[in-house]
Amino acid sequence: MTSAISDEAYAEALHVILSGEPCRGLVTEPTRLLPHVFIGSQSNAEDLRTMRRLGITHVLNCAGYKGPRPSPNASPYEGLGIDYYEFKVQCVSIIHRIARWCNGH
Repeated sequence: MTSAISDEAYAEALHVILSGEPCRGLVTEPTRLLPHVFIGSQSNAEDLRTMRRLGITHVLNCAGYKGPRPSPNASPYEGLGIDYYEFKVQCVSIIHRIARWCNGH
């Protein structure tokens, strides 16, 4: 059974996370934002062992996939039991802020 979270509560949780003190040191795993939501880097998305341990079953790529694939719309997780969705975020400042927070800068 999953619990629903209001848009306001989600926005507040995201604001607290993004406006907080950056983590220190190297981030080696995805960061849990909400009970079933993580944010991570490309290297996190390539670490299938950790993704399986954390129960990650879906990946939403907001930066666009840069790796090789057999066709333009092919999932890099084909046959691995992970659903993949991709879109490019147009607001670069949000991407930079999230990246800075994840990398501790």
